[in-house]
Amino acid sequence: MNLFPIFQYGLVGTFVVLLGTFLLVMLSESVEGYASPLFGLDAKNDTLTFLGIGLGGVLLALQALMSYRRAKALEDTANTQAAAAKAQADATREQAKANHNTEQGQRQERLKNAIEHLGHASDSVRLGGAYELFHLADDTEELQQRQPMLDILCVHLRQTTGKDEYRKKHPSKPSEEIQSLLTFLFVQEHEVFKGLRINLQGSHLNGADLTQARLEKADLTGAYLRGANFSWAWMQEAVLAKAHLQSPDFREARLQLARLDWTKMQGTNLHGTWMQGASLVQAELQGAYLSGARLQLANLGSARLQAASLDQVQFQEASLDGATWSATDSNASSFEDRMRRGIWRVNLYRRLQDDPYQRDPYEAIFAGGLKQEDLDSLVEGLPDERVKEFRGKLKPHVGKPASHELPGGFTGAYTAQEAEQWIAEYDEAMSEAGSVAP
Repeated sequence: MNLFPIFQYGLVGTFVVLLGTFLLVMLSESVEGYASPLFGLDAKNDTLTFLGIGLGGVLLALQALMSYRRAKALEDTANTQAAAAKAQADATREQAKANHNTEQGQRQERLKNAIEHLGHASDSVRLGGAYELFHLADDTEELQQRQPMLDILCVHLRQTTGKDEYRKKHPSKPSEEIQSLLTFLFVQEHEVFKGLRINLQGSHLNGADLTQARLEKADLTGAYLRGANFSWAWMQEAVLAKAHLQSPDFREARLQLARLDWTKMQGTNLHGTWMQGASLVQAELQGAYLSGARLQLANLGSARLQAASLDQVQFQEASLDGATWSATDSNASSFEDRMRRGIWRVNLYRRLQDDPYQRDPYEAIFAGGLKQEDLDSLVEGLPDERVKEFRGKLKPHVGKPASHELPGGFTGAYTAQEAEQWIAEYDEAMSEAGSVAP
């Protein structure tokens, strides 16, 4: 029940009565003679003072009541506005939820269609499905929410290239579908998946063109990459352990901190490659072209470098324990002949014998030979936590003359029989990849 009107009318009535009495007492002696004894007062002035005080009290009460009424009205208005705002917010939230559900439904439908298209018998339809997945990822604001789409695309690449029928049909060069997808995902539109996991373990990508590809931290463990082109690619911290890398092209590629342990890299072109801190434990690099490669702080423990070109390779602070280079048995010349005919047989002989610019392969740099600007460029692109470590270990080599003295870690512990085996393995690998030896 609202008591405000009752109080208001009561106060107004009291004010009117007191005001009337005040005026009558002031103007009429007879009324004054009656009113003064009624209030217990003797003098007219005392009666008027009493009535005036009563009028003032009533006015104050009315003022307080009106102030309360205004405040209550403001409060009611504020509450009404707040309720309206809440209702609007609730409506907006419900609409956003409905939109989200609609969008999620549309995304799920797009995802379903894309996956169905990936399993189609037609190459063009499968490629279209891959593009659908890419555009779905591109429309996703949160980077981590794009990972499932990339995972599906990588599974498609692994499964498609892993089929026996595909491997027999495309032993040395990817199909147009696979090459188009590789170029699109990792060269042309690589920013969409930047920083996400790329899993291409065991993929059959012999002869793939991945020039300037962005494959940082990509997992290519056990992948078949014979004759692939990775020149100028960005592959920092990539994992290529046990990968089949006979005769690929890694010119000027960035492989800092990459894992290349137990890889088969016979005849690989690693000219000018950035491989600081890379791990190449037991890597098979026979006949590889490493001229000008940057291998500071790399681990080449037990790596096999027979007939590899090491001209101006930078080995400062690299681990070379057990790495093999020169033949030591009596059949060395026979081994050299076989290497010329076998590993990288098209141009190895020319490189080692006829190239007028070919210098002593022992002119690799094992200490010194660095300038400050060289050091700055060598640590470019490395993780922050490794930059300080690399700078500290390489700083003693800055401003010092280059040393070509062969370190004790290099050995010549292999036999002609082992050389025969390496050449046979290389010939077999390249034969599987569809290469025909001259």
